[in-house]
Amino acid sequence: MKAPPKLLLPHVAWPELRRLAGLTVAGSLVAGAYGTLHDQLTFTLAPEYFTQLKFAQFQWAELGLPLRAFVAEIGFLATWWVGFVTTWFFARIAAPRLEPAALTRACAGLWVRLFACSALCGGGGYLLGPAWYLNSTEWLEGFANAQITDPRAFAQVAGIHLGGYLGALGAWLWAMFGTIRLPLLAHDDI
Repeated sequence: MKAPPKLLLPHVAWPELRRLAGLTVAGSLVAGAYGTLHDQLTFTLAPEYFTQLKFAQFQWAELGLPLRAFVAEIGFLATWWVGFVTTWFFARIAAPRLEPAALTRACAGLWVRLFACSALCGGGGYLLGPAWYLNSTEWLEGFANAQITDPRAFAQVAGIHLGGYLGALGAWLWAMFGTIRLPLLAHDDI
């Protein structure tokens, strides 16, 4: 029987899985903290993004908290999974290649990249959001139907949110190919 692929299914010993789980929980908390702060800022920029969109999306999580606490809760719930997924897959693939201390440092580097790239791309989304959303008849009709009073601010914050997720994806790829130095086409690692 042929051995499983090393890159797609790397072997990690059971004791090492506890370390990976701990790093994954830490990554989830880091991403959730970023989301909490992120949504406090974006709520300040465009409250309608939350009152007309996010509050409805997260009504299942409404605990009767004060408004800003609910915004923080939404930020955490919208982002913790990004830290979970990126850290788990990063650490799972990096663990056989790195010593435990180096793996922890590499995960911390991943989290810094996630924060920096998400913030940078979110800033780009702030600038580009109005061009994306305000030049679309469908979006303008949607803003009118939802009675959005400040479509520009709504579009800026929508751009920030989209940019942040794209930045997280870019940071994860950067870490995968930069830190672990995954080969793109090496036969023995695929």
